[in-house]
Amino acid sequence: MNLMRGYLGMDQQEIVDSRLNDEVGLKKRTRQGVPEVLYINIPGIPQPQERPRVRAFVDPKTGQARAQVYSRKGKTKNYRAIVAHEASLVMKGRDLIKDPLEVTIAFYLVKPKSKPKYKIWADVRPDLDNYIKAVKDALKGVVYRDDAQVVALTAYKRYAIETSPRTRIIIKRLSEGRHYV
Repeated sequence: MNLMRGYLGMDQQEIVDSRLNDEVGLKKRTRQGVPEVLYINIPGIPQPQERPRVRAFVDPKTGQARAQVYSRKGKTKNYRAIVAHEASLVMKGRDLIKDPLEVTIAFYLVKPKSKPKYKIWADVRPDLDNYIKAVKDALKGVVYRDDAQVVALTAYKRYAIETSPRTRIIIKRLSEGRHYV
């Protein structure tokens, strides 16, 4: 077994080789021209989805109290753009997937120096679901039509101990004939 292999099955050399051969993340092809399994590797520090903010103010015309909902632009927007870009490289202009999907996501975070060496799981804030939301929203319209197509989800939030921070995504198409439980 190759000790250099990443947590989800592809090592860095396979990713580089696949990009050089213009075959990023492709496996068995299906009727839509989209592979059965997509592997997407996003370099850089994962960013969680920021929560919407609410600002209260008084309308100067009517004198009534109003609320405005907004979200801050910044790291999340850039991270989602990177995820969408990497996914579009894998999709190569193919049609969006219309089938139910099983998604596995691993977030490799920067480990603080204050954490002991044996600690690999990042059981700190922000919550895992905020990271998942950012990735699912970024893949919407690039890989699949709607994130409601994700019917099975596995996610990990761990520290990048021997590698650099990154996000690894595996997307599998599910067929209606197979049972998974």
